[in-house]
Amino acid sequence: IDWLKREILHPLEDLAQNKTLLNNIFGSSEFGGVHLSYKEGVEVIKQEEDISPPPQMKQKAERIFQDFEKSMWIEPKQTLITFACKINYPLAEFQKDQKAFAEKLLNLLERNGLENEYEVQSDLLGLNIRNRKVNKSFAVKEVIRWINQKNIKPESFIIIGDSQSDTEMAEELQDEYSVEFVFVGNKEKFDNTRLKCI
Repeated sequence: IDWLKREILHPLEDLAQNKTLLNNIFGSSEFGGVHLSYKEGVEVIKQEEDISPPPQMKQKAERIFQDFEKSMWIEPKQTLITFACKINYPLAEFQKDQKAFAEKLLNLLERNGLENEYEVQSDLLGLNIRNRKVNKSFAVKEVIRWINQKNIKPESFIIIGDSQSDTEMAEELQDEYSVEFVFVGNKEKFDNTRLKCI
């Protein structure tokens, strides 16, 4: 949520002369684990409860991470443990490390009996340990809940994604809404078989 606030929302706040216009903004981050909205122009952050990995799991994961420091950095998150590709690091090399690190993290979850509650999730530039409750489909459900509370009736959605997991958003919406999915990642690795929209 920090990136969303810093790069998008705070500049919008600075531009808005009428702060109550911000009441029409909803941001979801960390696969729906953290949401940001505005009430009377004031930022309100809500975090899903009981989804963050235990602190001892984070410590153990960070010890394993030391073997992969050349290609990744620890990205601070509230409900996830996230390891992201370093800027300008060769993507192919990162993906090799990502795969090896993901296997070690999965073994860590299994050794600690947490594999039914948490999972290791990979995308183009990152690796996450996340609660199985949260994903991009869950995040979209939170957006729809907010839209319904605001009594907004969208005609359509455009979803832009660079990772396979981004299709979860379109899959969640495609049966009830007109959806266009724009994939900007590696098309050779893209599987659109579950999408009714393209």
